Amino acid sequence: MMFLLVLTFAGFTAGDIDMLARDWAARSAPGAVPVPVDARVTYPPCGTTLDIDTVAGGLRIACPDSWHVNVRLTGVREKATVPQDARHLVAARAIARGETIGAADIEAVRGRWHPTYTDDAAVLIGRQAARTIRPGQPIRFHMIEAATVVRRRDPVDIVASGPGFHVSMGGTARQDGQAGGRIDVVNPSSGRTLTGAVTETGEISVRR
Repeated sequence: MMFLLVLTFAGFTAGDIDMLARDWAARSAPGAVPVPVDARVTYPPCGTTLDIDTVAGGLRIACPDSWHVNVRLTGVREKATVPQDARHLVAARAIARGETIGAADIEAVRGRWHPTYTDDAAVLIGRQAARTIRPGQPIRFHMIEAATVVRRRDPVDIVASGPGFHVSMGGTARQDGQAGGRIDVVNPSSGRTLTGAVTETGEISVRR
């Protein structure tokens, strides 16, 4: 849900599930190809981060204590999902949900491997914990998400652009926002609410 993975109040389409499976495969099992799930099925909203785990023949994407869906993988040998002894990263201390992960917060260990683990510090540093992570706990992809760069009621710069124009103005965020996510902002001069994408620098980009 880069993971990350996602929180949504609108529910999940089959396309959302396929996208999560493709992202996981690209990071954890290069060469694996997820088989699209039934396009007619939609999944209810989930009040927390989705879990992604390997199962025989594929992945299990689940909303904890609610629904789950299995996604079949092709192009990968079964042994690719079997845990092996390998270097991976764990939490060096307790990391609270929403806390940004720094280099001092992780350490490398060698032990039983799982495809959802990582040994690449660059994948973790600068992102935030999607849930509380215990000291010594391996950090899985679904435990992290893009860092929140805009908070509700923060003053923000709104950059609106389109064919033949480019305008910057001030505004106020109506909700928290992560880099790459979309949020509503209010232009206090006009009172209008606009929806835009949050940039890495905290600007709100509105395309017309």
